Amino acid sequence: MAIELPTPQRGEDSLQFLAAYIRKAFSAVNSRLQIQFREDYVASGDPFALDLQSRGLLLPYVAFSFAPADQALGHVGCILVGDNRLSVGLHLTEKHIASHREALETLRIATCVTLAESEAVKELQCNLPEFDLERGGLVTAAASAALFCSWLSMMQASEHGE
Repeated sequence: MAIELPTPQRGEDSLQFLAAYIRKAFSAVNSRLQIQFREDYVASGDPFALDLQSRGLLLPYVAFSFAPADQALGHVGCILVGDNRLSVGLHLTEKHIASHREALETLRIATCVTLAESEAVKELQCNLPEFDLERGGLVTAAASAALFCSWLSMMQASEHGE
């Protein structure tokens, strides 16, 4: 399936590009896709979001997960770092880590991600090296996010007996 998208831009426009890419990639196979931008999280009034924002720890991002799973427990996070770098990774809370440790280790080996605990956002993050948006990294980042979304979709479906 070919995905036709506009030419990617820099900065926060790149997050819109990623959302459009993932939406198109998954619309035919998974109607449970949930997409959240930083602004949506802050607008929700969630105390943790407001705390992160007040401490300057809530960078521009778009996150993907699959209903009925709670996005706060596990998601694919695409975070804008500065104006021209993008971090892509699978981010899980402690609840997911225990039940998916073997799958995470397989993912780490297969994709050469780093596994690191983020104390600031209380997640285990399986992140790829950052993508340079000025050197054509956005399309590769989008494909990587789609791969992680497929992985997360399977993990979340297995939790709900699907």
